[in-house]
Amino acid sequence: LDIYRIMEHETPLLHLDTHTNPDCREGVHIQHALQEQYDALQNAFESRMAQVSLQDIMDRFEERRTQTRGH
Repeated sequence: LDIYRIMEHETPLLHLDTHTNPDCREGVHIQHALQEQYDALQNAFESRMAQVSLQDIMDRFEERRTQTRGH
């Protein structure tokens, strides 16, 4: 999670369309409805990533690399 935050500069995984016409009521409402879902997904992602270490990723990388050598 720390690496993601450093690399992405706190940029969320999903973000709203910034080109929505603010005078379009439907567009504004859908953006707010989407933002609620995006926030929930971001929180779930960050909670999961907080449980993963760089070593976990490196171990999985090495495991996959070793598996492909035999093929």
